[in-house]
Amino acid sequence: MAGCRFTREGLGLALLFWMFFSSSGATLEGDKSSIELKTEQSLSRSYVYRVVPGDKLDIRVFEHEALSRSLPVPPSGRISLPPAGTLTLAGKTVAELEGELTLALQESGYISRPQVSIVVTEYSKRYAYLLEGVQNPAAIELPVDRQLRLTQVLSLGGGLVDTADRRHAKVFRRSMVLADDGSPIRPDVIIVDVDEIIDRGKTETDILIYPDDTIIVPDLSKDERQIFVGGKVKKPGAYPLKPQDELTVFRAIILAGGFDKFASPEDTFLIRKGPDGEKAMKMSIPELLKNQFRTDQVLRPNDIIWVPESFFGS
Repeated sequence: MAGCRFTREGLGLALLFWMFFSSSGATLEGDKSSIELKTEQSLSRSYVYRVVPGDKLDIRVFEHEALSRSLPVPPSGRISLPPAGTLTLAGKTVAELEGELTLALQESGYISRPQVSIVVTEYSKRYAYLLEGVQNPAAIELPVDRQLRLTQVLSLGGGLVDTADRRHAKVFRRSMVLADDGSPIRPDVIIVDVDEIIDRGKTETDILIYPDDTIIVPDLSKDERQIFVGGKVKKPGAYPLKPQDELTVFRAIILAGGFDKFASPEDTFLIRKGPDGEKAMKMSIPELLKNQFRTDQVLRPNDIIWVPESFFGS
């Protein structure tokens, strides 16, 4: 892949980012940056389907056709439904949504005993991202009716390469720890020993994979001068870090095709390994544009840029 140069096209894209995100009040945060290592026991959740942006819902309120509608879940994950007000759809189960809409209609005084039915009529595609250590790095489409485990997803990427560091597969995931405004404080990183699963039968460590998980199995044969861009960008993957190019967070996002429509640019993270383990710095792209790139970070080998989905943000 050719090196990244900050051309007029890049500046033009920067201007578009500025125009689109100039209303954001997000700030650059370097605090609370330690990434907590997780185990399958601490992260296990029984599978239940949760609505995501792009899903299509059929909302019915019995005997109140004016309130019934079919609609896609927007990138924000929220809709306005008078008289119930603003409802957050994304991240909720259908049962949770039915309960919240029922309560909102009751509290509005518009309906004394509302009967609400919500059905997902079309499922948005959701992906996990394999960036390194497999035969075919790619975005892996996940089924909606069940969850896949790490080894299954690795198999869908063609299996591990011979030089993969099988004892240190890394899965980056949105943390359950949120700021007061609902935005992620940092991602979690889960370290998995694939050899334990395959060679020693420790299947309990074969973790479940969730939408937008980013998976990196270090390839020990690769030149260390590369960086990774994962999450909600158009071309997630590994990118070379060439000495002649001063690649920064913003330029790397441009190199990865820019944000996709469900991205949360204000919650972008730079993950960097240091002497005390991996640290995460929150890199608000709208804030970076406002301050004319003064807070942009020059990337180092093996840095990871991770962009979460928008409805997890504020």
